[in-house]
Amino acid sequence: MADAALRLTGRGALSGADGQQLDGATVTPVAADPALRRHLLDEGRWPGAPDEVPLDTAHRLDVTPDSNVRLHRADGTTVTAHLVGTLDGGGAPSLAGHPILRVPDSAVEQCAAAVTAAQLDVRLQPGPPARTPPRPCAPPSATAPRSAPGRRP
Repeated sequence: MADAALRLTGRGALSGADGQQLDGATVTPVAADPALRRHLLDEGRWPGAPDEVPLDTAHRLDVTPDSNVRLHRADGTTVTAHLVGTLDGGGAPSLAGHPILRVPDSAVEQCAAAVTAAQLDVRLQPGPPARTPPRPCAPPSATAPRSAPGRRP
């Protein structure tokens, strides 16, 4: 195995500069390993700092990369994040219509409510599969009793 990441998922809200709020955003982490990222960037770049985020429905907030969005955190506070990219929106069909906000891995629990461990993403090491040595078969013991169904040894 080359890498693994526990994917936490929660619900949150966000708003643009005009105060328009989108409730019901799915908040998930940006995987540190690019091979484990589920979305493609449509525009901009992946976040490189804790206050940077990409969003798939930026058009609904009338924001573009290099804009600020407000994250309404689970504890009732808000924090300003810098929008650095837009996602392609090709996520899971179950999330269709819901905004998807990617935050740094360490910020999911701070930015979302009802956080759950949704899945474990695994990237396997390239190469041939590891070989398991065969188990030696021990011959039956000469002193071990044998029995057949309905018979006693």
